[in-house]
Amino acid sequence: MQEKKQKEVIVKAEDKSKTVGAADPALTAAVTGLIKNETVAYTMSRVTGEEAGTYTITPSGAADQGNYHVTFVAGTFTIKAAESGNTGGNGGTTGGGGNTGGGGAAGGGNTTETTDNGKQDTESVTVTNEDGSTTTTTTTTDAEGSKVETAVTKTAEGSVIEETTVYKTDGTKVEEKTETKVNGDSIYEKVETTPGDNQSGRRQNLQGSRY
Repeated sequence: MQEKKQKEVIVKAEDKSKTVGAADPALTAAVTGLIKNETVAYTMSRVTGEEAGTYTITPSGAADQGNYHVTFVAGTFTIKAAESGNTGGNGGTTGGGGNTGGGGAAGGGNTTETTDNGKQDTESVTVTNEDGSTTTTTTTTDAEGSKVETAVTKTAEGSVIEETTVYKTDGTKVEEKTETKVNGDSIYEKVETTPGDNQSGRRQNLQGSRY
């Protein structure tokens, strides 16, 4: 009897942030690849710390869950420095505070690169997650304000998960497109355009159409 192939499901931690001294927001994850109202089990946690910087958010659970093979993708928890009451006098110092983000590199193995060619800015951040996987997020912004954000995660098992979000603006509307791929195969796509587009909120779950 031929063994039934498990469907691929991705549980991706959603990025969160807060200001130093504030309470943590609830940790959540986006789950893609499920059929109808089925669910998979997982828990959420983040690296402990309250200083300004970045910390890894980790979803965790069993990889094999019935008909599903679950891949967990880490997110980033950002703690921002509290704003100074004297913004004018301390502007230069506050700008230097951006180096505090480098403190996250010491704690979680993060690296950041930023380039500017005069027409577009590109920033790349690599995070080493607790489960041994690495996530590289590259954000490119052009002069008109359009932005492309690509997060590539390489898991310990050798899978490559790529999530691309395109924020496109022409001055009157903004189009947001998100696509998730596992080892090159697209399993989820979402397109949202606001305002003035009848396609607003259109969602297409490619995983469901493949099985």
